Order: sequence, then structure tokens, then C-alpha cells
Amino acid sequence: MKLEDLARLAGVSKSTASIILNGHAERYRISEKTCKRVLELASEHHYVANAQAAGLRSSNSKLLALILPDLLHHGFAELSKHLERLARKAGYQLIISCSDDEPEMEEVLVRTLTGRKVEAIISVSTVTDYSVYHQAEKRGIPVILLDRFQSGAKLDTIISDDRQAAKELTQVMLTGKPGAIAYFGGNQALDNCRLRFQGFSEALEESGEAENIATVHHLDYSVEAGYSMMKDYFRQHQSLPEKLFTGSFTLMEGVLQFTRGHLDKMPEQVDWATFGDSYILDLLPFTIHSARQQYEEMAKRAMKSLDAKFNKREYQRQIVLCREIICRRI
Repeated sequence: MKLEDLARLAGVSKSTASIILNGHAERYRISEKTCKRVLELASEHHYVANAQAAGLRSSNSKLLALILPDLLHHGFAELSKHLERLARKAGYQLIISCSDDEPEMEEVLVRTLTGRKVEAIISVSTVTDYSVYHQAEKRGIPVILLDRFQSGAKLDTIISDDRQAAKELTQVMLTGKPGAIAYFGGNQALDNCRLRFQGFSEALEESGEAENIATVHHLDYSVEAGYSMMKDYFRQHQSLPEKLFTGSFTLMEGVLQFTRGHLDKMPEQVDWATFGDSYILDLLPFTIHSARQQYEEMAKRAMKSLDAKFNKREYQRQIVLCREIICRRI
């Protein structure tokens, strides 16, 4: 069924039917009775709007793109859920792509999505050179970076205060039983990785524990990296670290995978901490403190920023959120 056929059956103009089907009836003060009639007929006759054709006519594709480094990451899955719901409510479709934490793949994805004429790109980026994003913006496609960023990127960002969160999380660990602390972190070329280590180091300095570091490893934020770092630590010390700080929950997942595979039972006396969070941490027989990211708030702020961009209103170009520090004591 075509739109003009639906409009004729409902006894309204084609433009009125279109307004109702696109959810703008209230703005144009179309009566509830008319809306109900059009929507019931659309449902009865299984009318589906040709979104692609509508996008070509209006120059709006109604597509938003989200680029993630890892689709299995619990936090990024939560972020995707919130963004998809908000985008759908606003009349957009969210396209989700994965870079596998590889800068080259991310650049390919940005170019591909730009070619598909998405209306905006939201990215948890792993690149250190933002040229491909600047090119997208020159073509009229707004870009918002979430969670990760580089200083001087000159792009809109919604991030967390990772330095302060790492500092507070380390201070929680220091209130427990004394002991040397191991640190497993990510790529120090990325600002958020560097800021987390900076906050960790500041907390130790201020508490007089700067010399009490068992080891420091920096790789990337992957499960495999966490596994590898714990494997190296265990080979050197023949034991688990009593205190351990991981710069991401994926690293902690790798640590737990190694622990489960190489020990007869899970430890009970360790006091660990991680960025990121999961309900699983409440079920473990030992302590893992965490710094929870506000993914729902991040998604809300991203959509509000895009709405302001699309409607040429002023908005805050960099938003810094606080993380919730969760202290667990067994």
C-alpha cells in the first residue's frame, strides 16, 4: 500500500497522513480522532513507510551510527541498549558497528558510515589521529566521542573524570589490609588510560605508599591482555597479588579467567579493584571494588547534544561525568 492509498482510505490529505505516521500530529494540532483512524488503517493494511525514499526526499536518512571497540563488553552493551532506545524514541535507527579495538578498522567504519549518509556518528574511539572524524564533520556529519578521548581532538566528548575516579578507587583499597599493589592498565597513548594511572599514582603518593607497587603492566583493554598480564605476574611471583588495580573491567575478566584456570579454588584473601562494574562482583568470595560508569546518563547526554546540534542550539561541547565508586568488603 502506498501513502496516497492510505490517506484516501482515511479521508485525509497525503501530508496529514505523513505527519501522523511520523509522530508529529501534536505539533500540527491534528485531532486524536483523525490520528486514531490513520494509525488503525495503517496497522490493518500493514502499511510500512519507505524510510529510504523519505530520507532521500528530506535529505535525512534518520540513521545514527554507534562505533564500539568490543561488542562483548558488558558496559558497551549497556550503552548500546540505552542509545538504541533513545534513538528509536526520537525517530532514528541506530546502526552499531565494531572496530575490534583496531584503529585501522575504525577508520574504515567511519568512511563506510559516512558513505551511507548517517546523520551522526557516536564513537567509543580507539584512534589517536582523528582526521577521519574531522573529515566526516566537514561533510556535515556531527561526531560525539564517548568514554575515550585524546586531548586536542576538537570534537564533542562525553567522558568520565577518570583521574579522580581512579584516585578514589585506589584510596578505597588503601583502607584495607596493607600490602604491595599491582597495576594492570591499557594503552598509555590514550588519555583515559593515562588519566587512570595518574589518579592511581596520585593516591599512592598522597598516602605515602608510592614505593609500595608490586608491578605495573600496560597493554590494552582486552580480556586477552588481562589474562596475559596475570600469567606473567603469576610466573614471576608464584602467587596472585593480594592487591590489584585493573584499568578496565575487561582486564579484570582476563585476570579472573586465568585465576579460575590455574587455581583449585578461587582466592578469599585478595583485595582488588577495577574500572567498570558487573553484578557478578557481588557474588564472588573475595573483594573487588569498582568504579561504575554512568552509561545511561552518557546515552541521554549524547542524544541531547545531537538534538541541539541538529536544531542549531547552543550546547556543552565537553561533558564530564562522575563515576560511582562501589566499595565491597567480604
